[in-house]
Amino acid sequence: MKTTLSITLISLAFSAIFLWRLVVTNPKRRRTHGLQAVAQDKERNRLLWILSLSPALPLLIAQFFSALVMWLAGLLLIGWLMAVVPPRQSKYQ
Repeated sequence: MKTTLSITLISLAFSAIFLWRLVVTNPKRRRTHGLQAVAQDKERNRLLWILSLSPALPLLIAQFFSALVMWLAGLLLIGWLMAVVPPRQSKYQ
């Protein structure tokens, strides 16, 4: 059980780093809150999405299905929690 939990937490931390970068630079979200939109690079966004979802593959290959389900649920929760935080002026403009 400890192995499953530690693998899940490591996977969540890895995914959250890249997901946060996507949230911070989302132009539609920034415009909604009256901030200047950040120029988007589609290739960079695609790479960030791939990196944020990449822990799923090793979890599937290693057959850690319970860790995969917990990671998916945790990533969903983290994403919603990040969306609740209002954006602010940042260096990512």
